[in-house]
Amino acid sequence: MGKSILVVTHGMGEHTAEATKKKVIKAANIALSRYPSSKDTKFEDHVEIVSIGYDDIFEAERKRIKAANEPISAYFKTHSNLPASFIQQIVSLESRIDKDTFFTTHILDVLLYAGLHGPRVRLRLAEKFAEAMSTRTSDQAVHVMAHSLGTAAMHDMLAKLYDKGIEDENGKRHAYTPGELRIDSLWMISNVSQLLYSVNRNVLGTSLNPLLSKVKPATDDSGCAEYFFNVFHEFDPFTLFGRFDPKFDEEWVSARVFQRNYVRIETERFTYSANPHDLVGYLTNPNVAIEFLDRVMPTGTFNVSDAEVDEAHRDVQDVHSGVKAIKDYVSAIDSFDDLKGLVSMIKAYGEFIEGLLGQDPDDD
Repeated sequence: MGKSILVVTHGMGEHTAEATKKKVIKAANIALSRYPSSKDTKFEDHVEIVSIGYDDIFEAERKRIKAANEPISAYFKTHSNLPASFIQQIVSLESRIDKDTFFTTHILDVLLYAGLHGPRVRLRLAEKFAEAMSTRTSDQAVHVMAHSLGTAAMHDMLAKLYDKGIEDENGKRHAYTPGELRIDSLWMISNVSQLLYSVNRNVLGTSLNPLLSKVKPATDDSGCAEYFFNVFHEFDPFTLFGRFDPKFDEEWVSARVFQRNYVRIETERFTYSANPHDLVGYLTNPNVAIEFLDRVMPTGTFNVSDAEVDEAHRDVQDVHSGVKAIKDYVSAIDSFDDLKGLVSMIKAYGEFIEGLLGQDPDDD
């Protein structure tokens, strides 16, 4: 059996495709090393990782905004198709965010994706995804993973890809049906697809409803994935409100598919980083890692006994430095239901994490 394919993309902040790939490999190999029978196994030897970056799209706009030496709102005002209510929310935040480094490298990503450059990001993802699929052999299973803001971008891209498709600048349309290509497993880590849809639907309406798209598990053409893994941390502020968390009786998928093909993983452990939003922290969490390795690695390349799993997981220690402060901080975050509230939360949390841990919310 050939290598399985794992398509990944990053969240907000300054990232490259290569850096994201290294994070995934690092996390997977940390997890593999826990088990005696797989401690010498290397994840990258068995899984072809196709990492897709899109931060360069936002970086070009950041440079343009900086060069103009004007308030952030001036950049958005030049685009007449944006509603006045969206511009007003930015103006109301401007005194707190203008010329703020964390804003320009993190929060601005959310506004640029939702407000102007979502189609460019989705096209980038679609083109790179199609490129990887064009060289895929029939025995290679396909898995997809996204983190943070990337879950919204990946959801929106796949929703369009498995609907009417996405057309590039040359008129070429990228499109699939579940019958042509069913994703074996979809991993949404710190899933903000529902959050972004909820806070922007009455202002911009540029996000797609994740409860109504084909980005879901199914055994027929109603969904693009065989398995859907929805992973979140109890103290990750990005999953506190507007969480994507479908229920058994909400008819998102059939009862049978919900029970067999939808996997909801919630954790409150801090086994790698004190930052609950950290990607490596998510993937090295024992309950996440065992499911991830079992599903993504090709059959026969990861065979661990129940006994060694139980013993290894008992030995995994939680980190303690800073955890209580983070739990207390996140537990006290006020609810919000609009884009302004989301921006304010991201900014405050970024400052808190940087002050406590000396890193931004997306550092590993």
